[in-house]
Amino acid sequence: MKKVILSILATATITTAADQIPDSFTDKNLIANLIKQSATLQTNITAKSGANIYTATYNGKIGDCSSVSVVVNIENSSYSRIENFKVCNNEIKYLGTTNQPSDLYSKFPSIQQMLPNLINNCKTYGNASIYDKDTGATITCKTTDINRQLLEISIFNENMQLVDKKIIKLK
Repeated sequence: MKKVILSILATATITTAADQIPDSFTDKNLIANLIKQSATLQTNITAKSGANIYTATYNGKIGDCSSVSVVVNIENSSYSRIENFKVCNNEIKYLGTTNQPSDLYSKFPSIQQMLPNLINNCKTYGNASIYDKDTGATITCKTTDINRQLLEISIFNENMQLVDKKIIKLK
């Protein structure tokens, strides 16, 4: 009886978190780490690499996953873009880019009408959110200081991707 030994070679593709980061980022490992830290700590984290300033913004939960956006700014420039990600079981999935409208409030007048209520509730309770059924936008507010004079206003599209974020200083 002859013994037949079969050798099977399997080719495995090993993916890393950096593989889910778009090529538009020069330091994919830095971005992957920022996204994972933001999702884990549920906070915003900023890092600088060369002239690029990256802010990973924790947007909240979507089901069992965390929503994180990376806001990219270039030092001494008005250039800005937002890349959106989902983190599920420590795996990063790229969701796409959202372009910031140049004048968000004139495009969505209903948002402007709702802002005073949002700001009052945010000052009173420390955070607040509203949903605009006409546009599908969700607007959130949270205080960033103990005196509740600095408010972080975030606007998300119907897919819960970050569209705009502003810090408002109350008088």
